[in-house]
Amino acid sequence: MKYIKKIYEFCKKYDLKLDILYNKLKKKHNRGLDILYEKINGGFFGLIAALILIISIAVAYVLYISVDPNFSIFSHWISDLGGGPNRSDFVFNSGMITVSFVMLFFQISLNRYLQKRNKRAIKTIKLAYISGIISSIGFFFVGVFPLSRFQILHGIAADLIFFGGLFCCIFIGISEIKTPNVPRLHVIMVFIAASFFGLYILVAVGALFIPIITEGTVKFFEWVTLFVGLSWIFEYGFYTIMLSYSIVISRRGIYLKKKKEIERNKKKLFSNNAK
Repeated sequence: MKYIKKIYEFCKKYDLKLDILYNKLKKKHNRGLDILYEKINGGFFGLIAALILIISIAVAYVLYISVDPNFSIFSHWISDLGGGPNRSDFVFNSGMITVSFVMLFFQISLNRYLQKRNKRAIKTIKLAYISGIISSIGFFFVGVFPLSRFQILHGIAADLIFFGGLFCCIFIGISEIKTPNVPRLHVIMVFIAASFFGLYILVAVGALFIPIITEGTVKFFEWVTLFVGLSWIFEYGFYTIMLSYSIVISRRGIYLKKKKEIERNKKKLFSNNAK
């Protein structure tokens, strides 16, 4: 019994040390993220991710059709660009891998922003965060495993993107309905994106059982869903940026300025005038 008691006390101390170490690492991690998002608003990561996707797809498309002009949204999957000619494969796949990392930073900032706005919906927000991370991982593996060489692995990665995107939008929408002072149009945009993700999944599954739904229809819906998702990321990124920034028009031109900095300058000006 003495030995069992000693082992128990040792394990208890060891667990306590691990908890202390974990809490220290967590604090350092959160402090690092605080510094990062203080300097760079998380919404910018959303805009950058969307731009990378658009540019990589557009450039890959131009390179592809310069060799094979038959490429269209009705006859080709988006992922066909990842196995295309004339270096279109390199542009597309490297774009997918790059966007996965940028999307991670956007998802982290989104999670932090939503938790600050609504602490009552923490569980829903965490589900949205996990779904968003899964979608980001999907982008990475879509680039690593091109459709032309790894059909099964690529298919799994693509499923992660669409299912992750669907549940991410649903859970974000639910959490924002419960959050005060969120514009209704902003919430509607989230649910529009979620419905297109869901519609694409239904069409893709339906094509397996319903002969009327052709492969061309599924491919078209995939392209439409991509651009609806990109529109939502653009809108959400811009919305979160404008919560912290104001558009300033002056002789120098039009630029963004932090609202905190504007308030600070106003207070300085007020105090100087008072003197």
